[in-house]
Amino acid sequence: MERRFIPLVLMLIGGGITCIFTLLQNYSLTENLISILVVMLVLFLLGSLLVYFLDYFERTNQKREEAQRMAEEEEKRLLEEQEKETVALKEQE
Repeated sequence: MERRFIPLVLMLIGGGITCIFTLLQNYSLTENLISILVVMLVLFLLGSLLVYFLDYFERTNQKREEAQRMAEEEEKRLLEEQEKETVALKEQE
């Protein structure tokens, strides 16, 4: 599931559960609608915050992996240069 759907799914599930609960508890129509609205708004905000943090952690991990990959490539390049120098020195002897 794509991350952009997380707030919507949370909001709809929470709204559905709240609707059922308020109907079973015989809330008035106004109380029912207000409680559903509040629950849906809160869950939408929490879901959006969750998506933001997941995206932030993913970006951080990608930057870390890129830096690690660059360091490995640099290390590999340095080792190859050392090997070439070693071979050149052996050929001179």
